[in-house]
Amino acid sequence: MLWEYYASSLLMGLEQLSTYNRWQVIGRSVSIIAVYALVGGLGLGVTGVLEAGLLGQIIVATGSMGFLFTFAREKGLTCRPEKSELKELLIGGAKLHLNTIGSFLFTSANILILNQYHGPEQTGYFQLATQLLGVLMIIPQAASMVIFGEVTSLGPNGAWPNNKRVLIQTTSLMTILSVFAAYCAPWGITLLAGESFQPAVTAFQWMSLGVIGMTFSTVMAPQWIGRGYFWQAAGLTVLVGLINLIANFWLIPAHGIQGAIYAFLGTYTFSIVGNGIMALYCNNASAR
Repeated sequence: MLWEYYASSLLMGLEQLSTYNRWQVIGRSVSIIAVYALVGGLGLGVTGVLEAGLLGQIIVATGSMGFLFTFAREKGLTCRPEKSELKELLIGGAKLHLNTIGSFLFTSANILILNQYHGPEQTGYFQLATQLLGVLMIIPQAASMVIFGEVTSLGPNGAWPNNKRVLIQTTSLMTILSVFAAYCAPWGITLLAGESFQPAVTAFQWMSLGVIGMTFSTVMAPQWIGRGYFWQAAGLTVLVGLINLIANFWLIPAHGIQGAIYAFLGTYTFSIVGNGIMALYCNNASAR
């Protein structure tokens, strides 16, 4: 998994998204086929699912790293560990570790709390709505990958004009797409999951209001990282995560799934403020 993340980050930095996507598709496709073989054919259950996932990650990591080694040889470079680089990576990783904790607090804590107070039924409805939102977020994530490459090659200030344009365009597109998805949800969710998941329709329609905040967070991430604002990014993420955690403990016991939705929307509304301030800062910095 570490090799997969490291290789994918390098490929994005080199603007080799086609290579990254190719190995992602190959690895994930093999993983899905392996699930059918190991679970359906051999009856390995959870162990089979884990082994299939591991196989997919090995393929993605091996293919990506193979390209990177070839790329280095063509440039007359060698791939070997350097103490100074390892030190910088460890220091940067330690700073961003808080970011991971904060991300867990506002992406997964609500599911655990909802399950604790209201059981698996409401949790299932909420989780389905969350996963469908994740499908919508493929577009901002793709935009973020492109911007990461531009920040690496042009620097954060040099990449900002295009970053700003992509932010505006992506946010506008996602607003329109979320309205359309919310409108189609009664038909789409019923077709996908069946009549028994009708309560997830209302949850998804409410949660689609948070798409703007989710888009802001995703598309602005390259600027936070590119400017080396690890502590600031981690601090904002932890703050948002703690606000979400407190809101969930306050709202979910009394309001159930609707309380989780309110906390979700409040969290991403707050993130718009933080990322909006960052966008203004980037705009001023690039104009100097």
